[in-house]
Amino acid sequence: MAIAFINSSSTLSTTASTSISFSHTATGANIVFVWVSVANDAATISVTYGGAAMTAVSVSATAAESFGTGCGKGKLFSLVNPASGSQTVAVTISTDPYMCWAAATSYSGVNTANPFQALARFSPTSSDWGAESVGITTTAANTFVLACAYSTWGTGTNLTLSGATFT
Repeated sequence: MAIAFINSSSTLSTTASTSISFSHTATGANIVFVWVSVANDAATISVTYGGAAMTAVSVSATAAESFGTGCGKGKLFSLVNPASGSQTVAVTISTDPYMCWAAATSYSGVNTANPFQALARFSPTSSDWGAESVGITTTAANTFVLACAYSTWGTGTNLTLSGATFT
């Protein structure tokens, strides 16, 4: 069975708070993901879905989660076989960020034993700007390739995913 998108939901908090929550419905899904971005690179983030603790997905054991000093951080969480029906996604942040954005997505048909067959990360330095790239290869069925980009360059900055081949 192929991976199928079920639902998505999100919330944005622009006030200093160590917790935010929102509802998400994952009926029929066998996995739910929550991405959290906070404007505080020193913060520790945890997430529950319907009261069940979600697992942090790490690109590597040594990779930092920070977007850069003073730029904030982001983290991906997953939960296999989430509860059906509308559930509360609760995000807890150790230190008040002035902004927090969280988004949940749910899918069916995912290889839950190994949803991310391979992970890669690129952490640019100033000499890399404009030439960011990372290679990733996956050969297992029903697994994800995750690509995300973050820019602190201000307005007018375009981020483009190019040269990607998905088969």
